[in-house]
Amino acid sequence: MEYSDRYDLPRVMSELPGTLRDWVQAIVCELGVDRGLALSTLLSGMGSAVQGARTVRPPQGSDEPLAHFSFILAGPTTGKTRTHRLVHQVHNAHDIRRYQSYRAGKRRSMVCENPKSNLEGALDMRDPAARLRSIILQDTTNRGLLEALDGVGESTAISVDEGERVLETSLFRRQLATLNSLYDGAGKVMLRRGNGDVLAAYGASLTILVMVQPDVFEAYLAKHGAVARGVGFFARCLFTTLPAFAEWIAEPVQPPEGCLDAYHAKASAFLEARLVQLESGGSEAGAICFSPAATQLWFQLAAEQRRLAATDYWHAQDAANRSMQNVARLAGIIHCYCDHGDDISIESLRAAWAIVQWSLSQFARIFPPKPLPPVEMPKLSPQQKRQQRQVDDCQTILDCIADACARNREPDALKSNVFIRSGLYNARFRTALMRLVDEGVVLETEKGSGARLRIMAPYGHPDPFSRLNHSRL
Repeated sequence: MEYSDRYDLPRVMSELPGTLRDWVQAIVCELGVDRGLALSTLLSGMGSAVQGARTVRPPQGSDEPLAHFSFILAGPTTGKTRTHRLVHQVHNAHDIRRYQSYRAGKRRSMVCENPKSNLEGALDMRDPAARLRSIILQDTTNRGLLEALDGVGESTAISVDEGERVLETSLFRRQLATLNSLYDGAGKVMLRRGNGDVLAAYGASLTILVMVQPDVFEAYLAKHGAVARGVGFFARCLFTTLPAFAEWIAEPVQPPEGCLDAYHAKASAFLEARLVQLESGGSEAGAICFSPAATQLWFQLAAEQRRLAATDYWHAQDAANRSMQNVARLAGIIHCYCDHGDDISIESLRAAWAIVQWSLSQFARIFPPKPLPPVEMPKLSPQQKRQQRQVDDCQTILDCIADACARNREPDALKSNVFIRSGLYNARFRTALMRLVDEGVVLETEKGSGARLRIMAPYGHPDPFSRLNHSRL
């Protein structure tokens, strides 16, 4: 059974809340892209807007940030750029406004430092050390990342539609431990500068979305895949693979008119509230809990996931064992946009479970079981090699005798013909034949050029050599 038979994309779509399903269908209808591409990109955009302000508290374990890592493997003409631009339209608009405000504050602070300036209210201008808080990070180096997250409770996102330019950076080649720590919600991630200063990110959160072509990802796997899998980076990621040809839907469902505006409005509201929180010095993130019904379902799904990790996904246990973390995070993200109550509903949990199972099945196909290493035969000593060669020579003579008797329909064969057909040189032939005669397997009749050889076992015996005493060889 294929992994995708359990949670394929149509079933995942059926498990989504109506609001989220309408948003996905709106993207598909507007851009003509695959539903998997639309769904994975939308979830990343939703998470990057709400991360940092809230956390999710699963029934088991500690609080999880509302951030996740995802890879989308898609070809060059699948609409990656268009989908990324539509989903992150509000994010880019907020980034532009933040940059404009940052530049204006820098100019005003430069005027304040000029002693000849007589501007009123100069002391109330923005601090020259005011920072630029980017929603989507452009400097994807290790230093650029920690500079963006320096402080308490900061958040940012690495989201690219051309993954080659980030997979070749040192962050994704040699600093995967930093990404793992940020995913886990580590209390502190530090980097020392050359001037003695220290960059320290406390309680930071990071969302990653890498859209990349399959051949580029294969090249990355060839160089750094073993390390990325070994340190657990890939196990933390959700994977989406797009088919070579776009799926065909007989009767596509038309979403409500302008439903994407509701997504953009909610994402914008989350980004505005997050900026106000950070600029006011607030860093506490409120925890979202599961409803009683969702809590009961959680324990059932956790037990099922342990069973799957030991059976269907035995070769992908690293990802299967971490899948409930992603379930909790996606359930919290979906709750923020689709639920109306204070706690995570059972519908949001089911949707998150279906999405993670769908991603896990693709992980299992990207990283198939490794073939078993070849079994090396034990090396033989020189004495064992001589004994084995003698046994092989005896079997060769028996085969030649049996073939000659069957061909000529005679009970015995001419010794000289057997010698020629065996291909053995004289000393090896005589040694092997002497062994066969001594063991009573072959009877030599007559002498000289007319000598004949007969197998003493019944004609047609499946293994006439089985009567040999191998221990004496």
